[in-house]
Amino acid sequence: MLTGFEDALRAVLQTDLHRAAQYEQPLRVFGAVESAAKTHRAHAQLQSAAGYQRRQLCLWPAFSERHTFFTKARTAVIACVENNFGEFHGGICGRWSTFAWCIIGAATHFLTSFMTQVALVTGAGSGIGKACAIALLRDGWQGVFVGRREAALLAAIAEADAMHGAEHGTDSSDSARGIAMPCDVSDAAAVKQLFDAVQQRCGRLDLLFNNAGIMLPGTLPDEYAAEAWKQAVDINLNGAFFCLSQAFKLMRGQAPQGGRIINNGSISSHAPRPGSIAYTTTKHAITGLTRAAALDGRAFDIAVGQIDIGNVASDMTTQMAHGMRQPDGSLRPEARMDMDAVTSTFMAMARLPLSANVLFMTVMATKMPFVGRG
Repeated sequence: MLTGFEDALRAVLQTDLHRAAQYEQPLRVFGAVESAAKTHRAHAQLQSAAGYQRRQLCLWPAFSERHTFFTKARTAVIACVENNFGEFHGGICGRWSTFAWCIIGAATHFLTSFMTQVALVTGAGSGIGKACAIALLRDGWQGVFVGRREAALLAAIAEADAMHGAEHGTDSSDSARGIAMPCDVSDAAAVKQLFDAVQQRCGRLDLLFNNAGIMLPGTLPDEYAAEAWKQAVDINLNGAFFCLSQAFKLMRGQAPQGGRIINNGSISSHAPRPGSIAYTTTKHAITGLTRAAALDGRAFDIAVGQIDIGNVASDMTTQMAHGMRQPDGSLRPEARMDMDAVTSTFMAMARLPLSANVLFMTVMATKMPFVGRG
């Protein structure tokens, strides 16, 4: 039995008691080898730590502090095993050596698995981006809401807060895990500053939802102003690349290495609408971005996929219910799906382990005119 495991780990936690409840589960697992009473006393001490609030766990000021804390805890486990079985080099052999390293491996797994995952969503102030960012908060992620309008980002976080309160009937909220960071994604320097701030404040990045984009009014190719074309390319394509590039850099350099990037493509990446040459071109380019980044990310446990969405009900698609221009020139209402269908699909992709990836996912209103000839 691992005599003193609880004492060893709890000694590490003494100066960090307000964060210590994050480690209750590993303590219960390894504490099972000790007396139930002793385990219960350790839990009580951790639970009653002054000023502890669970949501504070995901707001540690710097990853260096988090990494140091984890390293000290793992060292305590190793010391405990050595005290019971002898030194690793020459002192432990056979089944005891295997057992000791299993304990250390399990401790590592439990300690890291209890770290809050961090997600960044661009275009999080409205529409699909807002809905998916809120879904991530409600699923326990720390969410960085990115967009051009800070007021809209703060309103989205407040909406998540209100949902949490309505569901749980308490004053507790998700807002402590939501961070508003205004940014123009078409500005490469601003995007770099954004990701530097995320690294400094959150320590790492586990998920990027590359969602920001614009769709200009329907225009024939010869009627497009150069400025309008550049605007679509700057936001839909350049912005997506700038964010992907910075996320890739952060994920490749962090420990543990890796993360997930989900690009918001479009059904327009498969088939265009009339008068949408700029939007369609940029969304075809997003498909190339996804394929190339998925290939380049393999070696670093960076999974890159794409979600192509068709006709979701939102403020931006109200015109679909009244009539959309069809290839034959007619105006016809089009079916739309609920936003919940999109967020459920997105979350299924986001929750996958990094050993699995959805490269392309299409979610669409069942009766929309896409499959076939209209």
